[in-house]
Amino acid sequence: MVVRRIERRVSRRSKATLWFTVLAVLALILAGSLLWQAPQGQPPAEVTDPGERSELQDKFRRTGAEIILGGLALAGLYLLWRRVSASERTAAIFRDYGTTERFNQAIEQLANPSPAISLGGIYTLERIARASPNGDHWQVMEVLTAYVREHARWSAVDHRNGNGATEANGVSPEHSIPANVQAALAVLARRDCSGETLEQRLNLTATDLRGADLEQAQLQRADLTGANLKGARLGGACLDSAILEGAILVDARLVGASLAEARLRGANLAGAKLWDAQLQGADLQAANLEGASLGGADLSWARLWDAKLQGADLQGAKLDGALGLPEDKEPVKAAAPQQPPAPIAHYVPTELPAISPISGRQSQTMVYLNGIKHGRRRNGSNNSSNGHGHENSHANGNGKGAVEEIPAAEPEPVSWGSGDEDS
Repeated sequence: MVVRRIERRVSRRSKATLWFTVLAVLALILAGSLLWQAPQGQPPAEVTDPGERSELQDKFRRTGAEIILGGLALAGLYLLWRRVSASERTAAIFRDYGTTERFNQAIEQLANPSPAISLGGIYTLERIARASPNGDHWQVMEVLTAYVREHARWSAVDHRNGNGATEANGVSPEHSIPANVQAALAVLARRDCSGETLEQRLNLTATDLRGADLEQAQLQRADLTGANLKGARLGGACLDSAILEGAILVDARLVGASLAEARLRGANLAGAKLWDAQLQGADLQAANLEGASLGGADLSWARLWDAKLQGADLQGAKLDGALGLPEDKEPVKAAAPQQPPAPIAHYVPTELPAISPISGRQSQTMVYLNGIKHGRRRNGSNNSSNGHGHENSHANGNGKGAVEEIPAAEPEPVSWGSGDEDS
């Protein structure tokens, strides 16, 4: 059907081109005959010289010939443009037809129970997506995600043990992801998503991807709601704005993965390796992070209300602005440095005898504290010299001594002042 339609279209275009060529040739013959006959009456009547008349006729013929040749050149260019355009359209039709045929064959190969044939269909679809990134790219992605959902379906009801308990968090040792499913995931993971819109999400909901190899996978905005990714290798993967609500990521390896703005509400990340992961603004409400390794992870502005963090390693994690973080997991603020205590004024309440037993004169005490000489004098004696040329004259009249501060250049030992004995 498609081939016949192409043949009819090419036939119509060929006939139109042929008729145009015939008409152009007839117009050229008519123009030439008119050009040859018309100059007979062109020279003015007053020009009687045969040589001059012949020269004027030649000029007229040359001008007419130039006009006709210019028209023929334009007609040739028009014909060439029509031929090129027709060829391009024909090639596009054949290319679309070939792509459609290859696409249909790849779909048939996917449905084949033989793993080798289905693998061929998967890689054929990848080549089609790369050949037409703006045309068939997203259709191929939808086909591959549907294939994964069909051949790797996860249902908690279908995975109950003999006691009726769901095996959602447990994986049988012999489980391994099928090769054709892993190949489809690899094509999805390395796709060119630059032309995708924000509304286009890979639909991988409720899929059984236990142990899948998705290192460096491009899964931004992917919908993995309820998917089982236990033990999956997702190191360095891009899961920005992905939907992982209720997903099982027990013991998954997410080292260096980017999950900014990801929705992980109710997800099970027990024992997951999230070293250096980027979780800025991630929704981790009611998520299970027991025993998870989050060393060096960035949890800035993450929502952690009702999240289970028992045994989680948060050493070196960035928790700036994290919401709902338990008190025992909140970062400890550095204590303010203590200020040195203010200097304390010293007072030495030394009780001295009023009269020295040796000299019989008033005794005085000189004590140096913090570079200040403190003197004490009893009984209100007048102007007694302290041996340094300074006078102490602050005695009161009730026999109580007063402390006098006398600046000193150098500290001196405590001295008991004495004078000559009174006879």
